[in-house]
Amino acid sequence: MALNVEIKETIEYLQSNEAIAALNNDPYWPKWDTPWWRIMTLFEMEQVSLAPEKIINLLIDRINANYIKTFPLYEEDIPEGTDPYRQIPCHCALGTIYQALFAYGIDVDERLPWLRPWFLKYQLPDGGLNCDEQAYTNSKKSSIVSTMPPLESILYCTPNGLNDSERNFVDHGARYLINHGLIYRSRSSADKANVLLDPAFLELSFPRFYNYDFLRGLVWLIRWKQVRLKNDANDVIEEGQKLLQKKLVKTCEDNVIITEKLSYDKNETLSPGHGSQWEWRPAKHFPLLLKLSKTGQPSLFLKKYYDIARNLE
Repeated sequence: MALNVEIKETIEYLQSNEAIAALNNDPYWPKWDTPWWRIMTLFEMEQVSLAPEKIINLLIDRINANYIKTFPLYEEDIPEGTDPYRQIPCHCALGTIYQALFAYGIDVDERLPWLRPWFLKYQLPDGGLNCDEQAYTNSKKSSIVSTMPPLESILYCTPNGLNDSERNFVDHGARYLINHGLIYRSRSSADKANVLLDPAFLELSFPRFYNYDFLRGLVWLIRWKQVRLKNDANDVIEEGQKLLQKKLVKTCEDNVIITEKLSYDKNETLSPGHGSQWEWRPAKHFPLLLKLSKTGQPSLFLKKYYDIARNLE
């Protein structure tokens, strides 16, 4: 897939005054056409180094300035004047951007020192996390979508080895994935074993952002097993690889993996309105995202993840 024109457009945007203005408005919103999303797309392509250093540094500054540094569980925990949409970050967003900044070469723990402890602090008893604050006060049940990016950040972005707290975090997170068989509501009781958390988790997407599919969980679980020298994920990994094998499409030229779903939507997003007001408006999408994510087409990037999952053991 030739992407030179679309990559060039994204780099030129990230070098523009428009990108600076967008970050000064908000580091994350609106979806899906601001520096955050373009940087994340380059990261997933393993091309994040193409992003201008100036815009990366500004993004870090804006993350530090814009967000409160705790995840409020009760309304009274929200500092006065805080915009609940724009100034309370979610676990999945922080987990994805952590990885992109790390891949760029940023010392994330120095520049955003509150971020890594955030992941460990908000792990629930079942081993996952949840961007719905009510999970912490009521159900205590995690969301696999909220869980995956923080698990990736700790396991993938720790060049000097895991400390005791981080080992416990990833081991507890692995148990969460194992108990859910990557995609099921529960693997702990026979009557629930075959009930899917979400049928969409069987479909593959690229780029992913914080979207979950079984291949994402499978790759993480195999890497966890390697790092931690564990053997108790074997059955789940084997089942995941069987699911994965069904995704391989044989063509006359090569074996390919097809993009099956979008990781983003085309609905409304929070956008700057008149004056200092923000309002819901139709979402916009940039050329690189649209071309990469087109469903029904072979994806070289998904094939790379397929190869990793097949060859990591």
